[in-house]
Amino acid sequence: FEVDVKGILRLRSLFNLFQDMADFHADQMGVGYDFCSKNGIGWVGGAYHLQINHFPKWRDKIVIETWPSGATAACGIRDFQVKTDSGEVLINATSQWVLVDINRMRPVPVTKHLPDYDIVEDHAFVSDFSKFQIPEGEAKTVSFPVHTDDIDLNNHVNNALYPTWCLDGLEDDFLN
Repeated sequence: FEVDVKGILRLRSLFNLFQDMADFHADQMGVGYDFCSKNGIGWVGGAYHLQINHFPKWRDKIVIETWPSGATAACGIRDFQVKTDSGEVLINATSQWVLVDINRMRPVPVTKHLPDYDIVEDHAFVSDFSKFQIPEGEAKTVSFPVHTDDIDLNNHVNNALYPTWCLDGLEDDFLN
């Protein structure tokens, strides 16, 4: 269920693994779900930029590493690296997470609310998180209904679905 018809790791599965790793590591750092809930704050995934060399295949053994690689006024930057068990880098990724006040739904300063947010000055992938330029030409519009199973613990569409929806909007020739 984590791979597609070709036995390749689904993009949705990759993003779910990233979320699990980020959540687990944030808990280890003392700034995870329980800490955030108690303090009226929460992390919202804002953007991911990936460099994909190869996708893992069914039965491949992989290692996923993650660490906070930077911070802005209201964002934490978290990097990920997916490797084979022999150390070959399959995927480099960086992600931007906004820290929000849950009651006001407004960004809050990371350093003010998370004084022990230790940053590792190493990057799996460097990005300024600028928006991608949309190519000129004919645009394709696809609508996606939100199903009950798409809603997560935070009562919103889980961010692992957005990349899948993007892929569903691309032409088969491009995907192949």
